[in-house]
Amino acid sequence: IDNWGKAFEEYAKDMSFAEGKQGVKFNVTQSAVPNINSQATSSYDIYPVYCGDTALQDTVRAGHAACIDDIMYEKYDNRDGEMLSIDDKIPASAKPNFKSDPDEAGVRKYYGIPLYSYSPGVTIDENCFNKYGFFFANDKDAAVPFFSPLNQETYYFVEPSGNTPIEAENKSAGPDQEFGTQDDGMPATMREFITMFEYIKENQITPFVAMGSAYQTAISFIYQGLLSSLLGYEASRALFDFRGKMEIVVGYYDEPLFPGLSPEVGRMLKPKTMIVDITNETGYYTTWASANYYADCFAELVYKMDWVYDKTYLDTYDQKTAMQDFILSGYDPNVKPVAMYCDCTFWHNEAKIGGSPQLFDAMINHDGHEPRHLKWMSLPTLFDGSEEYAADRTHQTHQQVMAYSLMIASRTEKEND
Repeated sequence: IDNWGKAFEEYAKDMSFAEGKQGVKFNVTQSAVPNINSQATSSYDIYPVYCGDTALQDTVRAGHAACIDDIMYEKYDNRDGEMLSIDDKIPASAKPNFKSDPDEAGVRKYYGIPLYSYSPGVTIDENCFNKYGFFFANDKDAAVPFFSPLNQETYYFVEPSGNTPIEAENKSAGPDQEFGTQDDGMPATMREFITMFEYIKENQITPFVAMGSAYQTAISFIYQGLLSSLLGYEASRALFDFRGKMEIVVGYYDEPLFPGLSPEVGRMLKPKTMIVDITNETGYYTTWASANYYADCFAELVYKMDWVYDKTYLDTYDQKTAMQDFILSGYDPNVKPVAMYCDCTFWHNEAKIGGSPQLFDAMINHDGHEPRHLKWMSLPTLFDGSEEYAADRTHQTHQQVMAYSLMIASRTEKEND
């Protein structure tokens, strides 16, 4: 939110939204949960909230959010010759859950509010990745070779750089296959993703930490991110609108998905796949998606290969403590070094308002240490990098993100801002 506010101030610096005023000023301040009675006189303009917040429910029921009836009732989807709207697809019994209370005329309306952030996946400690060389290398001749026990193949990582950032030209192109972009050095395939976890563990670093009080929820954030990223844009949409093509699993070969996987760890077989058309009649195929199988296999490997922080298995290890351990990793001698944190993108804002802003500040510039740098990790878009596998999937070079949104803007107009 801090960065977004600054970016919008720059974008709107020459714009005028009120007579005699120019530009926009954002004052991002931690506050208590808002309610509809205080918004009209509050000094705050924007409130990040969650679906279960009473503030949101009260705001929608009172009709203070933006009405999106025009979108909900638009007949945009041709199904077997009949034009349908989003409203047509919602069961009548469920519609009240998405609408306001009846107004004076007895009419319920749909309301929509955008969220500042809810992308599921992984945040990396970029300082840790630089120090130990956890990025994939561009030039094999100037890289550190690592033989993957699971994949039974050699991969190449950048030379460790200590506290110095690794030069962009030394990193691989990443999932988008373009150099000089945000995902440089990140794993482009599931095989690379798994190899990266092996390499991190080989260097005596815990690959990732997640809350233990709701571990299934935490691991599902990686699962959701992998599913949508491996599916690609068209197939991700087909999960919801039943239109498009999707690769599905139709059987299994009698050979392991990972050549080095021992029977003691598990029996994950290489799937037989085919491309199918997803329609209203074949919508059940979406549960057979190969991306779903690969994401499931990874989630199982996390357990079996001990790639997660040991405290994550404790029911008492809550989200706040997991955030703190990630923030202090590498600085506090009582906290084991950890390379990644599994959560949604909003976690750093929660860390600020979770009662420990001092810890978050320590992450940015800890006494006696270089400033910390965090980075959102682009997830792989393919399972395998072989030409045979990638032949029909060249469009899948950008991570797809299933995101949800929610934010309340107050109606206050201050004189000086």
